Amino acid sequence: VLWDADGRLVMCNKKFRDLHRHVAVKIIPGLRIEELLQQLKSSGMIRVREGKLADWDDDDLALRLRKDELDSMVQYRDKWIRISRNKLANGSVIAFHTDITEIKQSEEALTESEEHFRSIFEDAGVGMAITELNGRFRRVNAALCEMLGYTKEELLGLAVHDVTHPDDMQTTLEAREKFLSDRIKHEAIQKRYIRKDGQMAWGSLTRSGMRNKEGNIQYFVSQVQDITQRRNAEEQLRLREGQLSNSQELINLGYFEHDLNTGINFWSDILCRILGVETGLDRRMEDFFALVHPGDLERVKAAVNNSVVEGEDYNMAFRIVRPDGKEKTIHIRVMCIVDNRKTLIKRIGAVLDITEEQHREDQLRQANQAKSNFLTHMSHEFRTPLNSILGFAQVINNDKKNQIDETNHRRIQNILKSGQHLLYLVDDLLDLSRIEAGNISIELKPTNLADVLNDAIDTVETQAKEKNITLSVDLMAEQLILVQSDEGRLKQVFLNLLSNAIKYNRNDGKIFVTNQFQNSKSLRLYIEDTGLGIDSDRLDSIFKPFNRPWTSSPQIPGSGIGLSIAKRLIELMGGNIGVSSKVGVGSTFWIDLKISEGANIDDEIDSTAPIAEQYSIDMGNDRTKQVLYIDDDQSSLELMQEIFEDTSFVNLITSDNAINGLQIALETVPDLVILDINLPVMSGVELLDKLSENHGTENIPAIALSADALPEHVQKGLDCGFSLYLSKPIILNDLRDAVEEILRK
Repeated sequence: VLWDADGRLVMCNKKFRDLHRHVAVKIIPGLRIEELLQQLKSSGMIRVREGKLADWDDDDLALRLRKDELDSMVQYRDKWIRISRNKLANGSVIAFHTDITEIKQSEEALTESEEHFRSIFEDAGVGMAITELNGRFRRVNAALCEMLGYTKEELLGLAVHDVTHPDDMQTTLEAREKFLSDRIKHEAIQKRYIRKDGQMAWGSLTRSGMRNKEGNIQYFVSQVQDITQRRNAEEQLRLREGQLSNSQELINLGYFEHDLNTGINFWSDILCRILGVETGLDRRMEDFFALVHPGDLERVKAAVNNSVVEGEDYNMAFRIVRPDGKEKTIHIRVMCIVDNRKTLIKRIGAVLDITEEQHREDQLRQANQAKSNFLTHMSHEFRTPLNSILGFAQVINNDKKNQIDETNHRRIQNILKSGQHLLYLVDDLLDLSRIEAGNISIELKPTNLADVLNDAIDTVETQAKEKNITLSVDLMAEQLILVQSDEGRLKQVFLNLLSNAIKYNRNDGKIFVTNQFQNSKSLRLYIEDTGLGIDSDRLDSIFKPFNRPWTSSPQIPGSGIGLSIAKRLIELMGGNIGVSSKVGVGSTFWIDLKISEGANIDDEIDSTAPIAEQYSIDMGNDRTKQVLYIDDDQSSLELMQEIFEDTSFVNLITSDNAINGLQIALETVPDLVILDINLPVMSGVELLDKLSENHGTENIPAIALSADALPEHVQKGLDCGFSLYLSKPIILNDLRDAVEEILRK
């Protein structure tokens, strides 16, 4: 468009009219520029000033015609127009109105793209950097600064090699050269960086090269993800896996995984070595079952099936037969893995070769059994002669017709006392053996503490009187104390502690028995004496077998195993035992016992009347009772005849073997049979079975009288049908009580 010096339109081309088509009808020669601009302004043309949209300034319009100006820009409806002006020599102005809409849109798109890139770059959660070809940082974001511990200004003054770990420098340079020479688009490596504080950081670097039109790289755009925690975790995992692998290798522990989806079993190298099979192969359950010993296969299959179907873990030991024919015993522990829907997806397990341990256990079991058999045999061999020694001594002591003088009476008492001590020693050895072998049985139930204690005191009362020792009992809430214990074993412990308190006490000494409630669930019982006392350096070993801390009195008899047995029995009952002592003052033993809950004291009170020391059987006017006694030991037969010699209502028949005894029983049908258990040819149990099978003798009561006093054997005898089981040596009162009770029934 051409304007004259007065600002009037001289001429314009068609393109100018098309560009301003909304006011084209008014664009005619002579139109003043102010009028045109006002028309354009009214129709929507907007001036752009300093890059921003602005309103027109009418005062500026005329001024613009009279001086040279730089290009200006206007937005007109949907168009962007750039206006360039040139003033001619005659004052006319020639202006060029250029449609730059497409250029402007491209610029806006570029600006938007650059802003988008800037936003992504700056706000990215991972480190980002633009670096020169020489490695210097051109641009960095906040995440990279935080990762490396530098400010943005500090990092822009450094190069990549300044923050690279020395051990990774060569790798970084080689990767850069390869990137430049091979014209690859991007690369990804993991490397170590050195933070400003000197700490090491691991980064996962992804780098791309920005190329020009010729394909040459101008700079690098890098993305660095901080993987320090992950690498540290991986390192820790690697160390743990190494430790686990070393541990498994050290203890020869095999491992397997059973994938329920694929059915594939993974077996570790150690497991393959245990099973004697080749490593590195996929396995299935059939491969495993093929190795299980036929005798254990059904049990193993049942456990595996239950694990697969029910998802239950299991733990078991069984035998395998390796391909080389060697038999092994393995212990396997299996755990089931389920998904979030509780569906079983995997079974994992650990396998340990316990062949040697099993062999040692078998040897130990055999050794314990051999020891147990030996001690049982020795017990039998001790009790059989003791039966005669103590039995005849009791007969002499209780003989009313042929009473002995005081001297012989004292001799008989010494025989009884020594024999009883020997019997206690045998019983203690058997108890210790059973405890060590884990074969002792404990039956815990609510027990009246006072009853058991009084019973034990009654037993040692004679022993205390011999030394004129006063026994004082002061129990808190005496009639209400029920403890959880085995009554017989608790009495055994009390007897041991009371007996020691008497033996190692001084003449005219004292014994105090008291108790104290620890809390609502336990109490402590004290047995205090005024005896010799024990050196402090001996207290630690006082409960060890065959230890006698009271060495100052070697003349006092004792085996040194009673306290060891007492400690183990109390512990088996869930309690504790201890001691405090002072030489020359005395000792105090204490026992902690659990208080029983919910028991009725009335059910536990023993109302049995005391039994007289000498007891005679009186059956009134009843007929004479036939009692058959069968024993292969001649001394025992003679002793039994002595016992019942003056009993008019009992006719004692004896037999020294089971075959003859059975024949006598079948012929005479006695009222009572007393027989030894360990008879030759036919045992006492077998003989009892014969009597039970025969019509006429099936209801004859029988008493077992045996030198085998093991509790489990006693219970077995009762389970076989004996009415009573008495152990040798015979206690006259016990035997007479038992015979009368059975005959009365």
